[in-house]
Amino acid sequence: MIISEVNRYVFIEVPQTASTALASELIENYQGRRILRKHTGYAEFRRTATADERRFRVLATVRNPLDIVVSKFVKARDDHGKLYADHRLHDAPWGYRFRPEARERAFIAKHGPDFARFVHKFYRRIYNNRACLLPPDAYVLHYERLEEDFKTWLGSLGLEIVRPIPRRNITEGRERDFAEWYTGRLQEHASRIFGPYMRRWEYPLPQGWMKSDPSWTDEILFRLDTMVRRFYFHHIHYGWIMPRATRDDSAAPDDD
Repeated sequence: MIISEVNRYVFIEVPQTASTALASELIENYQGRRILRKHTGYAEFRRTATADERRFRVLATVRNPLDIVVSKFVKARDDHGKLYADHRLHDAPWGYRFRPEARERAFIAKHGPDFARFVHKFYRRIYNNRACLLPPDAYVLHYERLEEDFKTWLGSLGLEIVRPIPRRNITEGRERDFAEWYTGRLQEHASRIFGPYMRRWEYPLPQGWMKSDPSWTDEILFRLDTMVRRFYFHHIHYGWIMPRATRDDSAAPDDD
């Protein structure tokens, strides 16, 4: 999480949405500094924030889930960073072997790099992610037009963009556009699983796919999942389970 007392904003890092690149850019060029943990949610921030900090503008990023899934598949297929090679997992901590990335890598190693099979295995239920935990007034940048959205957001703060945002953690091995990975009946499955999330964040289905609105049952399931996640993280995870995080404010930038 990034905060700027000078420009009065908080940046929530939603995984797999170019948050690492944007966080670095905010630190280097827009008086931001890191507090708490990387993917700390807004509810945890509020537990440590002052009354004034709670009035700071909230910034976050989202990304087309169809694209996210392709990136996750390619990283698991190619063992991105070589984190899950057999010799490394053998000596890894017990919990490390049960991380989603380890399970995805193991599934592909066992069944082969079949994208459709991968999607049906790991995306059976209506899709959602941490973006649903953002406060209602958060300013959300879209990964697909990050530069344009970022420039608009900076303008709302009275700032100008310093330079193009350097891209980091780019997934290699993606030979084609993400939409081309979804063929045949997989398009129907993906439309149902990802449709409510895509509608929430204004992502259209790819060109050439059958256009249909998510069913009312899928919409209800998505909204119910959002409610459960928000209740859990606001009142249980950050209320009872996780100890209150501590902040190191010694590195606050000078207001000059």
